[in-house]
Amino acid sequence: SQPAPTPTAPPTTVQTLTTLSPKRKVALPLIEKIEVSHNTRIFRFGLPTPEHKLGLPVGQHFFIYGKSKKEEGESIIRAYTPMTSDNVAGHVDLLIKVYWANEHPRFPEGGKMSQHLESLAIGETIEVKGPIGHFTYRGCGRYLDGQRAGQVKNLTMIAGGTGITPMWQVLSEVLAHPEDTTSVKLLFANQSEDDILL
Repeated sequence: SQPAPTPTAPPTTVQTLTTLSPKRKVALPLIEKIEVSHNTRIFRFGLPTPEHKLGLPVGQHFFIYGKSKKEEGESIIRAYTPMTSDNVAGHVDLLIKVYWANEHPRFPEGGKMSQHLESLAIGETIEVKGPIGHFTYRGCGRYLDGQRAGQVKNLTMIAGGTGITPMWQVLSEVLAHPEDTTSVKLLFANQSEDDILL
């Protein structure tokens, strides 16, 4: 007679805790504000637990919802791409240039969302929803643009100011994986040397 087979435990799956939802807003508290330059900050927001990840595909962004402190009840909505990769757990970092009111004659009100974020005290929250966007970098030169998939050997990226963040996310993903041999060129424009970020 054959020995009875030894029972094996079912395979365990590790479920990643993700924060973002395309259907509902999620509140995130400001946990740190880091000054990068006279008008640029890294705003660090806490995720629901230290184990949570944002849940944002590389190359995509999410909406931030805020309230104007100047105009009672006015909602502000802007899309942002974080600096942090989706491998980071517990927090998300946003690199944001603050556009002050009355700083530029063409934009007397300045940037409503950037001023709102600058006015937040540690512990105050924003609401986020996403992911959104048409482009996703899938690694090793593979990408998805809307419904069209493709693969490239060379990537050329052009960015200005804090518009570096989507490019930074893709570049970081390429550099984090030695098997990704995609060649990347980045042209990064700024008004002055002091405005060069990262």
